[in-house]
Amino acid sequence: MTGRSDCNFGAVAASAVKDLQEELDVLLSPKSWLAGLSTALLLMPLSVAAQSFQQQGEPPQLVELFTSEGCSSCPPADQRLSTLLEHPQLWRRFVPLAFHVDYWDYLGWQDPFADSRFSTRQRDKRARGELRSVYTPAFVIDGQEWRGFFRGQDWPLPPRRDGGRLTAELDGDQLRVSFVNDQAPAELKAQVALLGFGLGSDVSRGENRGRRLEHQFVVQSLQQQSGQRDWQFHLPKVAGEQLALAVWITAGDAGQPLQVLGGWID
Repeated sequence: MTGRSDCNFGAVAASAVKDLQEELDVLLSPKSWLAGLSTALLLMPLSVAAQSFQQQGEPPQLVELFTSEGCSSCPPADQRLSTLLEHPQLWRRFVPLAFHVDYWDYLGWQDPFADSRFSTRQRDKRARGELRSVYTPAFVIDGQEWRGFFRGQDWPLPPRRDGGRLTAELDGDQLRVSFVNDQAPAELKAQVALLGFGLGSDVSRGENRGRRLEHQFVVQSLQQQSGQRDWQFHLPKVAGEQLALAVWITAGDAGQPLQVLGGWID
């Protein structure tokens, strides 16, 4: 009786050891290890790699368009700005921005991309003499009103000057901006815009009633800070499958930028 019990116990123990060894072999096999690693990677939060932007020497042109979906004269100007999307010198010669204003909303259609701060920006340009009046569509290139659009003219030539070196380091939602220019004044202002693409509306009221309007280079976020050489920005989340970044430096509230950079966000 006692001997049979000892024999059964030994058999059970040996079977347990064998089962444990088989489980270990499976767990430690390359195939199983890789599968476990893949599962772990899927569960890990994805980190966004840092991205660098830089512009040195001659600055690109900062092309600002003040526009509105409530203005029947604006779609041709929007289309003209959109042609820069395919320009081979995009970001190197041109950094386009579309500021949608809200002062035409009273006509019946509220522009979903409009911001009262952009209307204020345009009025401030009028007060500083960069615009003769507040109207849409209005182009401002390098801080100066440009009416060549209404005469079918080509874009003006870019300035030929050394704008120094402007660098932007994007890491997640943190943006570090640095500027080096020995000729620049001590007090500077850095401005940062996030741009959206492929945006549009089916307009049901107002001057553009019944039209489908498409937009590129739409300013969805604008921030600015005063400083000397270095700035830190926290960028908000904005809608859009494709986004771009625009950064420019001015001497205080001056319209003409000292240096400009732009580029696609990966």
